[in-house]
Amino acid sequence: MKITKYKATIIGLIIAAICGLISLGAFFVPALSVISVVLFIPLGLPFEYISSWIFGENNSSMKLIGVLVMQIILLLVLSYWYFRKLILDKKKLQKFSRSRLLVFFLLLQVVIHPIVFYIWLLINPNMDPNDSMILFYMIKTLPFSGLVFIVLGVFIDLIGNWGEKENPASTLDS
Repeated sequence: MKITKYKATIIGLIIAAICGLISLGAFFVPALSVISVVLFIPLGLPFEYISSWIFGENNSSMKLIGVLVMQIILLLVLSYWYFRKLILDKKKLQKFSRSRLLVFFLLLQVVIHPIVFYIWLLINPNMDPNDSMILFYMIKTLPFSGLVFIVLGVFIDLIGNWGEKENPASTLDS
């Protein structure tokens, strides 16, 4: 078993560890909490404005569902793009692109973190989305969004390694 066959899983583990460390470190170094908010702002706020325009300011649960649906649609579009490229590269026998994987994971970090946060808000209906303490819950959900990258990494490695037969002689070398 070669470790190079599991590049996406390793990168997913690294991202999950970074998310966990940022969340843990934010309690000791409050400046780290800015990272969680920065991951949220690019898509979370614009989608929230669009959703409040559609559903109105007073209907917070529908607004959250609207934002969640928009985020999930964006996640599906980005995932379709990446997995289509991955499968086409596999058919053309091209080498696995680590740089494309990193760009994909960076884009998804901005998408997945708000999705996990909004799911958490829907599960906890007693939380007021207009409360300023909500920023601390963005930090609290960051490790959970990091776990998604482990699952994605495993899935990408399964697709990337699909159809490859392991050479018995190479397993003796590792």
